[in-house]
Amino acid sequence: MSFEERLRLRPGVAAGSTPQGRHHLLRWPYSSELDEVTAVQRSALTLLAEAPVTEDALCHRVNPEPGEDTRQEVARLVRDLRGLGWLRVTVVESDNPLYTMEPVRTAPHPASVPDQPTLSRFATLAREGTDMALRSPRARCELVLHDPRLLTLVGLLGGAPDPREWARRTGLSARAVERTLGDMAASGLLVGAETEDGDQAALAVRQWNPHELLFHTRSRFNARCRPGHDFGTTYSFRDTQPPPRERAPLSEDVTMLEPPDLERLRVEDPPLTRVLEDRASHRRHDETQPLTLAQLGEFLYRSAGARPGTGGNGSARPYPTAGSSYELELYPVIRRVAGIEPGLYHYSAHRHELSAVPGAAPLSGRLVQMVRAQTDAPAPPQVLVVVTARFGRVMWKYQSLSYSLILKDVGVLYQVMYCVATAMGLAPCAVGTGLTEEFCEAIGTDPTDEAPVGEFVLGSRPPHTGDHR
Repeated sequence: MSFEERLRLRPGVAAGSTPQGRHHLLRWPYSSELDEVTAVQRSALTLLAEAPVTEDALCHRVNPEPGEDTRQEVARLVRDLRGLGWLRVTVVESDNPLYTMEPVRTAPHPASVPDQPTLSRFATLAREGTDMALRSPRARCELVLHDPRLLTLVGLLGGAPDPREWARRTGLSARAVERTLGDMAASGLLVGAETEDGDQAALAVRQWNPHELLFHTRSRFNARCRPGHDFGTTYSFRDTQPPPRERAPLSEDVTMLEPPDLERLRVEDPPLTRVLEDRASHRRHDETQPLTLAQLGEFLYRSAGARPGTGGNGSARPYPTAGSSYELELYPVIRRVAGIEPGLYHYSAHRHELSAVPGAAPLSGRLVQMVRAQTDAPAPPQVLVVVTARFGRVMWKYQSLSYSLILKDVGVLYQVMYCVATAMGLAPCAVGTGLTEEFCEAIGTDPTDEAPVGEFVLGSRPPHTGDHR
């Protein structure tokens, strides 16, 4: 059985020339300058952009009777494009496409298969159209698997049987297994058993969980991305549906809140530097003088309330968000606040009111007890503010980095909440995590539509507290 490589330029690549005659390949924001490009090579570049083609067929397409000069010019171009990471390569065995190597950095370097080969623990397998794509945030190439027998080979790379048995177990030829493993090793998808997990692995690698490294790399701009096409501001759903509207009250049990006098606060509030320097997390609350409804209302308005006269999306608030999406919603879980019954409420930033979530008492109790354990507090919090995200408000506009933008928005909101609570002399504390499925069930949402992304504790500060960290 024979192998062939079908070559094609990566999607989105354009060729251009400067007035000085320099030739470049462009895929914003990346570019590579090519050495002197001949007429044969210019023709070859055009063909490589159109459809997959073998190097031999490429020579015959640019010159029906290619001589040695033509073959050398095409070979040099292919070598340069491969080395710079501009070519995708489909490996074919006897007219059967096995896989396509999609470079995401510079081309993979030749590498021998490790003595104890195993699939990188950072590798993921996902459907891409009718194929399956094998990826890793540490790899130099992604492999799009066309032959389903390769899925069995990937499964065997978890460390099971003798590699000499892999051809028999998969139904692939021994040469196909050898070629696939060699390309996987060169790409960084196949590693030695001790490379990423054992004591020999660098701490910088061992400290990462696979999903965290994948999230980090895929939400940052890199060579995989095509801005405006599959990354950044794409408005992918602009023609299918508008972004979610303002949330309606969750019940008829509504508590109106009094907005604070902002003009008075401009004069009487402590200065910014004092607030920033005094900001701290406080886990102990004053049970003799609990938080009041007026204080809670002031805190919510100053932290997240929509200001009068703003547009329908409440674009003017005390904190910025990605694209003025304002996807975050606040749900105070009230255990003890003077002037309002305990329970789970939704805060309307536009109407400045709390609407009670019916039937949420059991969940409210679990939430505050869970937070008490997380924060190692002497008592459950007086108020736990659950921050949710209505994901569609961001994903309607942005692609691939949407969730990372939402988490940045949560961090910004946290800082505003900390500063407001500090200025008011209250006890704030951000919390690391919380319940998702139970909370979504209580408020009646699909977790893919709206779900918790943050939690924040609030209460009255006892005198002479020293528990801040």
